[in-house]
Amino acid sequence: MKNYYKKSIHSTILFLLIGVNYLFAQTHLSTPNDLRGIESNVNGSYILDNNIDMTSESWNQFDFKGTLDGNGYSIKNLNINHSGDRGGLFNNITDATVKNLGLENLTVNTPNAWTGGIAGNSSNAIITKCFVTGTISSNGFAGGLVGHAFNSTITKCYSKANVTGRDHVGGLVGHMNTGTINNCYVEAVIISTAWQVGGLVGWATSPTCLITNSFVKGTVKSQYGFTGAILGIADGGDGAVIVSNCIAMQDKIESTNPDIVKTYRVVANENGLTAVMTNNYGFDFMTITDPYKTDLNLLGKDGDDISSAQFKDAALYATNLPTWDFTNVWVMESTGPQLRWASGSLNTVTNIKQNNFSVYPNPAKDLMFIASDESLISDINITDLNGRIVMKNTFNKVSQAQIDIAPLATGLYIMNVKSDSGSFTKKIIKK
Repeated sequence: MKNYYKKSIHSTILFLLIGVNYLFAQTHLSTPNDLRGIESNVNGSYILDNNIDMTSESWNQFDFKGTLDGNGYSIKNLNINHSGDRGGLFNNITDATVKNLGLENLTVNTPNAWTGGIAGNSSNAIITKCFVTGTISSNGFAGGLVGHAFNSTITKCYSKANVTGRDHVGGLVGHMNTGTINNCYVEAVIISTAWQVGGLVGWATSPTCLITNSFVKGTVKSQYGFTGAILGIADGGDGAVIVSNCIAMQDKIESTNPDIVKTYRVVANENGLTAVMTNNYGFDFMTITDPYKTDLNLLGKDGDDISSAQFKDAALYATNLPTWDFTNVWVMESTGPQLRWASGSLNTVTNIKQNNFSVYPNPAKDLMFIASDESLISDINITDLNGRIVMKNTFNKVSQAQIDIAPLATGLYIMNVKSDSGSFTKKIIKK
């Protein structure tokens, strides 16, 4: 009898363990059909095993409530023409996490909808280490990542997608209703065919919205006004919209037929004076086209001047922008700050599993450093694009290694790093 109970208990435990593993198991995606299969279980957990090319592939949008891990890979060449009231990879993402994902050469075109690269609408969602390139177009709200975001957190993301919408138009988010944008950037052309447009966010309203440690390059333009290089309109209601430690590096922001004076380098308009603007900077040679602008830098809406050289100077950040983390989040490249996880990625995301490692500078002329807070490095080999090993380095389990790539010819190589936690590969460039 005792053996019977023991077997029953063991069987029950095994059944529960199998059930738990099944519940939290990730479904691997490697083909367009796999990607479409998410719709059969929108609460599931998914991970990409490779880039997925959606050229000429159909895509039916749906709501998503699970976890999608791009694993450093991209969904490429997806074309979405949607007639509903939400537009993007997903209609709505609710209590969802989307991370480590690239959407390359994405085209989204919707009428009168909330439109974004990842989702038309996000609620209580987390989006981190994602990027979008391509074109986002709508006759409604539009954002590079999300059209309308409620109580959502967006961190360490970037967009190089050109965005056009009617109003509530932003480089990352069209309309932000409570939430956080931190350590992000936009390099794109952002256009409103009406008004209320910003380089990062078109309209922010909330008990609390926080936009911080981010920058914008490109152009921001509206037809009728409320044009901000960072944020179009801050409408905090009973709370506050906080814009701090941000940099606007656009060459030009423009209101072609402004009804009122509302074109600024940081925030165009604050309803009820609910915007808190601290320690922001605007490009000193930015062209601001607004024939009616007379009040200058009211309440910090234009920020302080920053030159192109200062934008690329690490000393400025150490002194004036100490909240920018150049150890774990950012790296300074020749063009200015770059997200560390995307640095040297040749316009694609490298394997995000590498993120406990830092490889810098990349590109490099001679010395290159490889460091990790979590792993001990034993070997670093470099191969050319034909797979031939051109350099070998052995180390005695160190957390930081230095290699000299000066003998290599100029070009692209593959670095393979072996450590006590496994190995990874990364593209590097010899200048």
